[in-house]
Amino acid sequence: SSGINAEYGGHLLHFPKSGANLTQNFLLGTPISIESVEQSVAEMVVSVGLVAEVFQWFTDGSDIQLCEVRRAHIAHQLARVVRTVCGIAQHEGIVLGEACGRKLAATSSKYPVEQCKGRACKYTDLSLESDAANESTVPKSCGSLREVSELWTAFVEDRDWDQFHSPRNLVLGLFGEVGEVIEVVVGKLGSVRLGEELSDCLATTTRLAEKCGVDLTGAVIHYTKDDVER
Repeated sequence: SSGINAEYGGHLLHFPKSGANLTQNFLLGTPISIESVEQSVAEMVVSVGLVAEVFQWFTDGSDIQLCEVRRAHIAHQLARVVRTVCGIAQHEGIVLGEACGRKLAATSSKYPVEQCKGRACKYTDLSLESDAANESTVPKSCGSLREVSELWTAFVEDRDWDQFHSPRNLVLGLFGEVGEVIEVVVGKLGSVRLGEELSDCLATTTRLAEKCGVDLTGAVIHYTKDDVER
């Protein structure tokens, strides 16, 4: 991926900013055209299912060793998820970088480090008070896919949650996030809520890529370049 990253170094998968022409996607500056939001969500389900198929025979405690063929397969499907998330956001006029920043800020507030460090718990199980200090450290907009990955990795490490993030658990989590996107689309719950759920999909996808040893930025660039050239 180093050659491709050098070739497209000026792009590095940056998100468009508020007020920008959202028809020009952050992926190599090329627009992503989708038939419909519903079809795109269905394609996400397919991609996540194909990743899940890799892990279905692993127990959660398995020492998972991915061969290069499996890793390449996972990279391709996760790149498809990223492109689909961005295509839906573009179609619906959602500024994805800003949505990701807001979601990370809200999640940081829901899960204060001092209350949930090392605990696998839902925020409803915590006695919550607003953690304004925690929220203020999170940027209001994420500028790139790499920044999304770095910020969520820091969020997880601060809470000692990496121990719970096996690839198998993350695939299950990604299925849940895609299910919430479906709920928003079917229920017509609005672009703000849709942006939140798309942000969750992107966050979980970056975590899964990291745990599988996948260079997600490189994978998306490869996939997008191939798509542009077809």
